[in-house]
Amino acid sequence: EYLTLPQTDLKVSKIALGCMRIADKSIEEVEELVKTALESGINFFDHADIYAGGEAETLFGNALTPQLREKMVIQTKCAIRPGICYDFSKEYTEKLLKEEIEQFYQAGRLSKEMADCIRTKDILAFLNSEVEDE
Repeated sequence: EYLTLPQTDLKVSKIALGCMRIADKSIEEVEELVKTALESGINFFDHADIYAGGEAETLFGNALTPQLREKMVIQTKCAIRPGICYDFSKEYTEKLLKEEIEQFYQAGRLSKEMADCIRTKDILAFLNSEVEDE
């Protein structure tokens, strides 16, 4: 089953594949994981900047081919920091997103073209991306 993420045209599977523990896998193993998920109807892949210190996103990004990428929706999360309280005011959230997105791209993890949405705690910030219906 699929649903459309609110305020977007992104159609995602109701089940997302969390990628927190892929950093110890080979590129080939990640490719196989992605292919198996897609064959099973899972097109929604969840990441975060803290997963293995960004290594999980880097490995995932390196494992993707254009053919695999066009079949999926990728969400990443930022601003998850253990022991730090969150401030959800508009001013802080805008500042945080700008800083985190810039650090995310500079760190060489998932590229700007790869992330469909960035989530910070309970706030979704959607990037300009086009996901075509198949």
